[in-house]
Amino acid sequence: MPPTNHQCLRIADALLDDNVAQAEVFLWAAWHPLAEFPDEDYSLEEQAWAASVRALRRPPDQDPDSARTRLDDAIRAETTNLLLRDHSAAREALRLVGAHLVTRGHTVLIAAEPRP
Repeated sequence: MPPTNHQCLRIADALLDDNVAQAEVFLWAAWHPLAEFPDEDYSLEEQAWAASVRALRRPPDQDPDSARTRLDDAIRAETTNLLLRDHSAAREALRLVGAHLVTRGHTVLIAAEPRP
């Protein structure tokens, strides 16, 4: 999943410090927040880097406002150019994106229902 703004800043800081190895670990860990970071392949320092950049993305249940903002940003990124163009292909793409969002939203709401 795309890194958050705070994670991007951490990656940029590492690059500005010419620490490419650290930036690489930060980027991988930010893009793969749930993937295991194999202990045997990375030093303790690299594991600490991964943990520090992952800590910058709080889970949705701990920070629902940030999760909604990330979703809004993703939707805006995918639809802004379509909204600026007034032709049938753009409108059709917007309809497809909207229908997909409704379907995903319905699925999420069903999953959130209490189970008997």
